Amino acid sequence: METAQQHVQAAMDYIEAHLDTPLPLDRVAAAAGLTRYHLHRLFQAHYGEGLKAYIRKRRLTWAAARLRGSDVRILDLALDCGFESQAAFTRAFKALYGTAPGRYRARPARRYQSGLRPPTPPGLAQRRRVLRAPPDLVEWTQPLTLAGRGIGVAFEDQAAVEALWMSVLDADPPAPGDTLFGVTLADHPAIADMPDRCLVYVAARPEEGGPGKGGADEGLIALDIPAGPYAVFVHDGPLETLLDTVNYAWASWLPRSGWVKSDRPDFERFRADAVLGGPVRVELWVSVERADRAGDDDDTGQAERAAENEPPCTG
Repeated sequence: METAQQHVQAAMDYIEAHLDTPLPLDRVAAAAGLTRYHLHRLFQAHYGEGLKAYIRKRRLTWAAARLRGSDVRILDLALDCGFESQAAFTRAFKALYGTAPGRYRARPARRYQSGLRPPTPPGLAQRRRVLRAPPDLVEWTQPLTLAGRGIGVAFEDQAAVEALWMSVLDADPPAPGDTLFGVTLADHPAIADMPDRCLVYVAARPEEGGPGKGGADEGLIALDIPAGPYAVFVHDGPLETLLDTVNYAWASWLPRSGWVKSDRPDFERFRADAVLGGPVRVELWVSVERADRAGDDDDTGQAERAAENEPPCTG
């Protein structure tokens, strides 16, 4: 007998195979072996948002990849994604990515949002754990300078990030209690631009104890974590499913939160034990700002439910 998670995974697999074709919900439910009503309830419980919203965001993520990699007309892309007009597609795209499709294509620095990636089966289980623990809204008060090594990566290129960490840890092994940072940002002058690069990832430590301490180190990148509000998610699970927690934070929680992504870096913070065979507990700090204070030159459409309380202070 199939489990509830297997039914949800079957629905997701069917959606992935038909992103550019009509997707009546009855057909998705049939592929999952359920009625539409039953699938809706299971999907909401296991994934944290509705089936329609998932399909829309997956199609928008597929559309963003095509904007980066082809010269397809935006109208044709809107129709391929099931939207009745370019205007409706643009509104939905801006709600998820914070900028219009044409500007997203023309300005690589606006490609900081990763869209919605389909979870792996272990990632789907991890997502349920994350749903039970909403993020803390925290004010980071003390700017922090980090030092490390960085690469330009595509959103899904987890293998390159793992190789970077292996190189950094082999060159300068940390003590088990050391605090490490994985920082993502839109751009850095020390990292060359590439056609398929969507963000910069830096494996770093606080500058006083970072790689190359005590002298110059060729290839070392210095960067600052500025003060500001963050949504802090806790990932208690294997490192292999960390990307699923990132995916939930950026593509599911953020668009519905009343907050928008800021231009400040995001970062993962964890003890070195997590990469040395010890317990895995990673804090994911997503930099945010209130939707009604966002400074983007587009009307993002994300100013939905700004929180009433200021985040507590830390740092």
